Amino acid sequence: AKFTFGTAGTRGTVGIPGSGLYYTEHNPLDRRRGKRGSPAPEGESAADRLDLGFFRRLITPPEEEAFVDGLRQIHEGDEAGAWKTLIQATAQADAAFMAGILALKRKQPEAAIDCLSSALDRGETLGELFRKYEIRPTVSLSITDHIDARIEPAARGIALALTEAYQMTAQWSEALDVLESIHAAQPEDPVVTLSMVEILAAEIATPEAYQRVVSLIRDADNTDE
Repeated sequence: AKFTFGTAGTRGTVGIPGSGLYYTEHNPLDRRRGKRGSPAPEGESAADRLDLGFFRRLITPPEEEAFVDGLRQIHEGDEAGAWKTLIQATAQADAAFMAGILALKRKQPEAAIDCLSSALDRGETLGELFRKYEIRPTVSLSITDHIDARIEPAARGIALALTEAYQMTAQWSEALDVLESIHAAQPEDPVVTLSMVEILAAEIATPEAYQRVVSLIRDADNTDE
């Protein structure tokens, strides 16, 4: 997993060079603070937005403060410090999401499962703090040995990250259950389909699993052999 913070929107891509498999989406950033806010000052950086200052800290709830401090530590390259900070704020969906991604990077799948599940359970508040501070995180997540996907704090992104955590602990059924819930809502998503196929064909590998693979890819278009 890798992190970048940007303010101009993100473009996510996945692909295998020369294979024809390619997926991209663009999500422009809403530059307004909340419903009544004004556009952010031109040139204001992510570091500026993550600097609460003395007086703002006096009125910022502790878990929100920990979320902001954790993001600033990631931005500064202090991921060990960010982990200690964000794990204190996992009641906030966005903090739980970032803590879960950090746990994946630190090879702590059990902690990742706890944090990402917490974020998924609080799905109605996902993204609120990121929008408040006008920060859009870009997380690059390995889907297979050859393909990375860029995810964001939303149900799909959390499901893909949670799947990776379950795979690290060989919990194949749990990983499939998470992917099935996303696939039911987004059956055309090639990254979700690819994740399901990988688990079914490479890990479960029963006749029933292979039949499921065939049903998942029956309508896929090939661009080469």
